[in-house]
Amino acid sequence: MHTTDGHPFKHWLCSLAFASLLLLDGLDATAATSAKAVVSAKADPVTLYSSPDGSTQAGSAPASTLPWKIEDDQKGFYKIRLRGRVYWVDSLDVHADLAVVAKCTRTVGPNDPVAADFGAGSNRCK
Repeated sequence: MHTTDGHPFKHWLCSLAFASLLLLDGLDATAATSAKAVVSAKADPVTLYSSPDGSTQAGSAPASTLPWKIEDDQKGFYKIRLRGRVYWVDSLDVHADLAVVAKCTRTVGPNDPVAADFGAGSNRCK
């Protein structure tokens, strides 16, 4: 094998890398991640916001009132409902219970999940 730059190993390595990219491109796997509840806080009290951009603080809530059900998430904020009112919590300020479901449309082997698929180990690519 001979290349124009005189390095046959470099040519072989580039060919191998290109073939690997083609193989990985053919694998189609997705994982849906959604937060179900705020389960703990990094600081007490937790700052509450009136919108999912963090521009306007709407008060605070003690961590002792956790867990809070997450109704929606936008722009890194979780929508929660406390005392009948809607608030937004910065996802960087809290820990959430996440539900992860991997969906693998193609696999490497006949029935094997792709090891790199997010959630593949616990959910077996459902």
